[in-house]
Amino acid sequence: MAQDRVPAFDTGARFDAYAEGHASMPRLWRDALRASLKRLALPAPIELLDIGGGTGALEAAIGGQVHYWLLDRSAESIRAAPARRKVRGESEALPFPDASFDLIVSISTLQYTDHDAFFRECARVLRPGGMLAIHENGAFNPVVGAMRAARRIAARRRPELRAYTRSITGYYRPRAAPRPGLSCVYRRAYFLLSPLSLPLELAGLRGAGRALAWLLRPLDALLLGLPGLRGLAWWNVQHFVRGDGGAGAGGSG
Repeated sequence: MAQDRVPAFDTGARFDAYAEGHASMPRLWRDALRASLKRLALPAPIELLDIGGGTGALEAAIGGQVHYWLLDRSAESIRAAPARRKVRGESEALPFPDASFDLIVSISTLQYTDHDAFFRECARVLRPGGMLAIHENGAFNPVVGAMRAARRIAARRRPELRAYTRSITGYYRPRAAPRPGLSCVYRRAYFLLSPLSLPLELAGLRGAGRALAWLLRPLDALLLGLPGLRGLAWWNVQHFVRGDGGAGAGGSG
């Protein structure tokens, strides 16, 4: 008899508290992230690894039968994190034995990593049937691309921005080909034109920014439904299953 699955996250009040307390998270991401986390259910207890999780804010949203592990490369973040299980390390060389985790979550992390090494290591430390859920910045959104170009120009005069831009190894490019050891079972692309609201929010005009994003989201959904435009999404969500635990590659949920 199949073991009952339990939600890995509380996507109600606990998610709301996490999102409100996570100041660096763009408001545009919230509904998309909630929808993704809501799909993550596995047999309990769940060993969960949060890769690149900073100070571990995501722990506030986990379900009751989850053992949360935090990994981040920043010594400062690891020291500040209240998580009981926390490790400083690199996602390209995870400091864990094979088949250690049931679920791995990554939120805006891949841009700082070697992508092939990241996926290879995630496949290694996942248990058969375990899941990897990534939520990543795409490489080709024209609106965000213009903002990135402006940031690179500004970085010439601002050392703190220069260090940040140099830390970017490459933004995510979803591909149809399967990752070794992983099968894609869910994929969604979000935000084509709605990032036009970001400059308004950054300028302190949060109400105007939210209103513009709300107006553009239906158009985004229509345009990103076209295969030729999906690659221009700003935010990409994909769920993968390790080994024999899920459907074949390319599924969209």
